[in-house]
Amino acid sequence: MKTNNHFMKKLFLITNFTILSSILFAQANTMDVKGSAVVEEKPGLVNLTITVEEKSLSYTDCQEQLLRTIEKEKEIFNKYQIDTNLFRISQLSVSDDDVFKNGGMVKLGYKGSANVTVENDYTFDFLNKLLAALKSDSLPVTYAIYFTLSEKQKDDLRQNSIKLAIADAKEKAITIADASGIKILGIKHIQYSDELNYGGSDMLIRRRDLTGAVNISNNMDFNPQPISIERAVLITWTIADKTIKK
Repeated sequence: MKTNNHFMKKLFLITNFTILSSILFAQANTMDVKGSAVVEEKPGLVNLTITVEEKSLSYTDCQEQLLRTIEKEKEIFNKYQIDTNLFRISQLSVSDDDVFKNGGMVKLGYKGSANVTVENDYTFDFLNKLLAALKSDSLPVTYAIYFTLSEKQKDDLRQNSIKLAIADAKEKAITIADASGIKILGIKHIQYSDELNYGGSDMLIRRRDLTGAVNISNNMDFNPQPISIERAVLITWTIADKTIKK
């Protein structure tokens, strides 16, 4: 009876060891393959940011000068049939205008700044109106024009890039398996990041001084160039040797 119990315990230990070894071996039979994809599209939005700066001895006057300049900007753009309802004040601030003098800070008055943004669907006609309005504008402002992807474009590119990255990983895995004589059993794990890498941008920035208007050439080639999104995935495949028979 004792012999049988000893034999059963030994068989149990051997069986458990065999099962554990099989599990560890199966876990080790994996292959990591990275798939990547870069997709691009021309941006569908054109953005204009105008920065207005004013100075005054009075806080109230400084703020009012900022608002008056913004209204003048609207009048200029309205002449070129640009809807002033597109104008948005994204930032407006007034602070002390201090300078360092004679070993200490001296208050000269107040300085203010405001950012006005305009965003619209990109069309060649709308962009020409923006450039024409800016060319005729002699107010002391800083502006930047740039192109961006719409939210729908971002979503479409994101989905396409994921699909293409996975397809790329599959193709690589099949190639590696065929070349090395292994068999792909399935996918064990997929790892990816929600972070998107955007590449390519177009921006036109011009600054005016107090006396001169910026020079915008009529022959300027300023149109949106494709913006790219890059996506990568890491797929862990379970594999087996083709020569092993179950």
